[in-house]
Amino acid sequence: MKKKRDPIWTVAGILIIAVLGISLFSMLGFVQVGDVDWSVAPPKDKETGLPSTCPTTGSTTLTLTVQNTLNTTGSESFDVAGKLNTQTVADTTAGSYTLNCGEEQTLKLIAGDADGGDNSKTLSVLSYSGMTAPEVTSDGFVKFTPTSATGTLIVGGYQHGTMESRWYDKDAAGWIYNAAPFDNDATDYEATGVSFQSTTNATAKVVGENGEINYRGDIRADSVDEEFCDYYCLFAIEAPVATWNIPVLKADGTQLTDVKGSLTTYEEKALSSYEYIYKYTGGIDYYGISVDLTLRALSGVNPSVAPELDTFSAGNYLSLNGVDIKNGAADDTSSVSAVFTKHDILFDIS
Repeated sequence: MKKKRDPIWTVAGILIIAVLGISLFSMLGFVQVGDVDWSVAPPKDKETGLPSTCPTTGSTTLTLTVQNTLNTTGSESFDVAGKLNTQTVADTTAGSYTLNCGEEQTLKLIAGDADGGDNSKTLSVLSYSGMTAPEVTSDGFVKFTPTSATGTLIVGGYQHGTMESRWYDKDAAGWIYNAAPFDNDATDYEATGVSFQSTTNATAKVVGENGEINYRGDIRADSVDEEFCDYYCLFAIEAPVATWNIPVLKADGTQLTDVKGSLTTYEEKALSSYEYIYKYTGGIDYYGISVDLTLRALSGVNPSVAPELDTFSAGNYLSLNGVDIKNGAADDTSSVSAVFTKHDILFDIS
């Protein structure tokens, strides 16, 4: 006579087998235990090969917005040109774009040269939906893959501001007046195109034989919610080697290195007239930075050539071929123009 199995042990065995089965399937990726995490990529549809959350049309309607994160009083969006893969971007204040669902996208913005224009470096992702978690790359682009019929992407960047400066003579212990036709106020910040003279109004700086310029400049963007450098700035100095020794330039106390030998091809062409070029990778916003310039005349030389300091900012620009987006302080047109308007000043001497 066969023994009957205890029902309790039968149920326990079934439960054990079920738990082991679920665990095995989970490890193989067939079962998701807990909340589904599709931040990297949802599972693909076996027939279409697209993410299972993509619509049958295979298209995603994206709403794209760029916000100025320097504006702390509200959500200020602005229009920036650019590309989503090969698609042209023009409207970034809730602009609408049709993308291929499941296809990785790269958002690249293009600089807009104006006071209150557009910096081109994307700095952050503020919010998103209907896509994998967007990644801000080291070169200031945004990569993501749409995974739904609709998606939203809000990214943060800065609007571009022109630069202004004022200068202090550390040896004479006074602010330097700028020449007419400007306002001759030594403490005012001045825009581009200014000739700074000396601590005596309407009088050029007397350097003399073996003399030097030892100045400190306060430089900033001209508006509280704008920034000048975008990707980086180049301080370019015209100081003929037959007159002046190698300058020393510091930004916020850190001595900068001459990078004239490591510029982009187009920067090299556009800035060929400058003897020295220094790269600054920080930002210049309304609260500004301090720049120290020391420039000594050669031994036995009484300098008569006024040194010049021009500041260029680098951003993304659309290549001459109309397809590629390149980066630098000068573009690849035949005239190798500055991507943004430079800040141009002269130090008048006698």
